[in-house]
Amino acid sequence: MNHQLYQLPRTPPLHPILMMKGFANLLGILLLGAGWLLGQAGQTAGNRSGATIEGTLERTQDGRPALRVSPDRLVVLAGDSETIEVLTDERLAGRRMGVRGRYASGGRFLVAPFHTKAFWVLENGKKLYVSYWCSTCAIRTYTPGICMCCQKETALELRETP
Repeated sequence: MNHQLYQLPRTPPLHPILMMKGFANLLGILLLGAGWLLGQAGQTAGNRSGATIEGTLERTQDGRPALRVSPDRLVVLAGDSETIEVLTDERLAGRRMGVRGRYASGGRFLVAPFHTKAFWVLENGKKLYVSYWCSTCAIRTYTPGICMCCQKETALELRETP
């Protein structure tokens, strides 16, 4: 019997740099650095297009939150679900507020993500951040609603620190 071994086609040799033991680590570091640079560029671009507006918090006829920035201009606010939940809290209605974000299509103002603390109440020349407090359980939350422990309604509390 004639047995022949199957031979795989020969691949071209790798470049000596690719064969170095630490090359994979070096490549990883370079890729991470490039990702960081791109992230910084994105943040810079985001900061250029970012804006802060101030006005009195109101609601549109269909219930969306909006800021009255001048007697004849109402800017509709949009954002993630937590942001909208806070901005539609009746206890904040009529208060002077500031929000950070960017203008979006349709004349809306897209508030920056909730975790960035992109909205605040302006009171007596101070910037106060919105939080909710349960005095029974000593639990602070950042969206309105009932306490996760005792199930009582949380109280609006404005604080100088986020």
